[in-house]
Amino acid sequence: METNHYLHIKNRVKRVLNNQKPALWMVLAAIIVCIVTAACFLTDPDEERTAESETNETDNKIQYLDRWYNREGLSEETIEWLNWFNQLSPQGQLAVNFVPWDLNELVNGSHSDAPVTVETDEKADLSSDLEETDPLFVEAKRWAS
Repeated sequence: METNHYLHIKNRVKRVLNNQKPALWMVLAAIIVCIVTAACFLTDPDEERTAESETNETDNKIQYLDRWYNREGLSEETIEWLNWFNQLSPQGQLAVNFVPWDLNELVNGSHSDAPVTVETDEKADLSSDLEETDPLFVEAKRWAS
């Protein structure tokens, strides 16, 4: 019975020792696959494409607030004003109460009801217009009396 037990162990050891290692070409192929996979996961090609597209895109465009606009329809003075405006802090940008007319048309459309600042030498008397049309003005005037 003991010999049978040793024989069984001897056969197991022979099987383990006869177990063949994978061929060298299979090991090399696995290493190459691992390297290629690691390279694919460690690089970010979108970053390079994004940088290129931003460079091409910003050559013809200029930023106003949070949007980009084509430079084509803007005058040189407006582009100069936008460069100055974009250098301001966000609080400084909010304090600016003037927008060049061509930028205003581009942002709001050419048939916009948005207010446009117009500089004149004359002082406008709007109080007569306000009295007739603005109920708040009428109410404030009544309370002031």
